Parts: sequence; structure tokens; C-alpha cells
Amino acid sequence: MWMRATRWVVAALIGSAMTTIGCGRPIVADEPRPRPLPIVADDTVTHAFDTRLEIRLRDRLELDSFLRDRDIQVEVADGLVRISGQVWTPLEKRRAGELVRHVAGVIDVANQLEVQPPQ
Repeated sequence: MWMRATRWVVAALIGSAMTTIGCGRPIVADEPRPRPLPIVADDTVTHAFDTRLEIRLRDRLELDSFLRDRDIQVEVADGLVRISGQVWTPLEKRRAGELVRHVAGVIDVANQLEVQPPQ
């Protein structure tokens, strides 16, 4: 309890000191401000968050001893994950979906894996 209170007091002191000192330079009214860049919706842009999430998902599937040798593709768009490819059993399909679903950042999973026993 005391440690938490001490942390809050220290944070408040640091914040007030930074405000008093003035860590940023003041904006002069006559100085031209840079124009903000327009926000463009473009489907061809891959977001860094999605790329990181895709890497984590692939690593998660590669570390699973049952799924590492299966042909599974992962696609991520705004936290929505689509897994496709082939697995050997319905249990593997369900396992892959659950592994992907429990990764932080995943909003929803479209499990489009096909079940094809080995020949």
C-alpha cells in the first residue's frame, strides 16, 4: 500500500517539475505550424501491428509439436486472422484455431483449414 502511494507521489512530483521547468519550447503565435499529413485509407499498406501479430502467430504455430510440419498460412488484417492450408485431423484444425485465438491482439479468427489425412 505504501509503495503504491510513494510511486504516485514521485510521479506527481516529476510531472509538476517538468511542467514548471517547461520541457518543450513554447509555440510562438507568428510561427508557421507544419501541416498535418492527411490520413489516407489504403488497402495496400500493411500495418506494423499486423506484421508483428502475423510473426507471433507463425511462431506460435511453429512451436507447437503437432502443427509445425503442417502447411498452414496466416493472414492478418486489422486484428482479424485468417488461417488456411491443410492439416491431417479435425483435432489439429481445432487446435490451430485455439492457438491463434489466444494470442494477444487477435480480434477474430477465420479457420479455413482443410482436413486431409496423409496419403
